[in-house]
Amino acid sequence: MSTHVTIPNGIDGLEGREQVGAVVTIGRKDSNRGFPIEKDRFHIVWPVEVNGRRDPHPHFGAFNKAPAEHRRMLTAQLVHARRDEAFAFRRQCFRAPRQPSHPRRLPFCMGDGTTAQRWTGREFREIECPGDRCEFSQQPAKGKAPCGPHMKALFRLVWTKADFPTPLCKFTSNGWGSTANWVGFFDGLERAAATLGFEDYSLAGFRFQLQLVEKTNPETNSRFPVCQVIPLDDPYSFFLAQVEARKQIAAAPKVAALAAPVRVTDAAEVEQIAADHRQNTPPMRGTRDVEDVEAEIVENRPEPPPVGDDGYLG
Repeated sequence: MSTHVTIPNGIDGLEGREQVGAVVTIGRKDSNRGFPIEKDRFHIVWPVEVNGRRDPHPHFGAFNKAPAEHRRMLTAQLVHARRDEAFAFRRQCFRAPRQPSHPRRLPFCMGDGTTAQRWTGREFREIECPGDRCEFSQQPAKGKAPCGPHMKALFRLVWTKADFPTPLCKFTSNGWGSTANWVGFFDGLERAAATLGFEDYSLAGFRFQLQLVEKTNPETNSRFPVCQVIPLDDPYSFFLAQVEARKQIAAAPKVAALAAPVRVTDAAEVEQIAADHRQNTPPMRGTRDVEDVEAEIVENRPEPPPVGDDGYLG
């Protein structure tokens, strides 16, 4: 009787996903009140929250401790083939005054300006999205309107002068200016592909630059940061080069597929809605969440090592 046993390896239908390893933010949460501060520079933080905060990523300590003027520009590269895998945006009202909150901390209302999904206290119900006419979109006397834009983008950072890691990164924003710039960036890529008559193409590998600038609102006499998204590659040359590259790949031996990057619509990223909202939004006036109370306890964390003389910018 044979004692040889073939041990199965793998699970049919299970697909691997490369997870987000770092988050790029504009500003950071104040340790006492929970309000965003240092909004004149980028920060690279952990993707997972601890006590309602995303701590500075230890692998990017030199970057996070560098002067503000050296942290307003980052080089990045798309790693997804399609726009809807790497980028998503919508109108979103995370919480609204005198309205029920979702038990799993999902937004109270999410829409596109035409239709929306609104939480009733028991279920999400589809409604007509009033857009700018919505009562939750109206600008209050102080602070931001409960309903506004929300965007999320995935990419990989590229470093040319420093030996930093290159994990899959995420950037989120609740600002109209930053959201419009990201939409325009992807619109430009799709327009170039359409001009060439390409329908089957990939965005993976396209390089761009994140530039943080400051805008002013003369009506409110306020200043606010905006993320600009500047292409570094010529999109027409980029897509034309894919034609030759695909010919070479088609003639090469086949290689087993590796784990694909997580997409903005994957379950693991959808569950991060609350964390992404808190990172970009100050607490609502007159409310105190658990994370706001915990943030009042000053944490004695060790300081990252000082910045050296070597380069640290990407």
